[in-house]
Amino acid sequence: MPNQHESHGDKRRITARPLAKRLGCSIQTIWRWYTEGDFPKPHYLGQKRVWFESEIEAWERRKMAENTKPEAVQSRGNRNGHKDNGEFKAQDNAA
Repeated sequence: MPNQHESHGDKRRITARPLAKRLGCSIQTIWRWYTEGDFPKPHYLGQKRVWFESEIEAWERRKMAENTKPEAVQSRGNRNGHKDNGEFKAQDNAA
């Protein structure tokens, strides 16, 4: 069985199938992200397409940072699935 994680010097490479498994998506989704300009470009070794793991890790860090910005967190909504309109309604707890 061929090695799906190949190393060349200090550049580890990963092929499409294990990359899709790592990201929890399909190979088609990877290609869609790439054609939309939101995913690292594959490198070609003969007929084989590979990605450098360092580029994938950088992409993952960027996506995680985008999803943890305050505006991204607010747009996802609260626990009940309702978006917060930015208003805070205080309860009157006068006894």
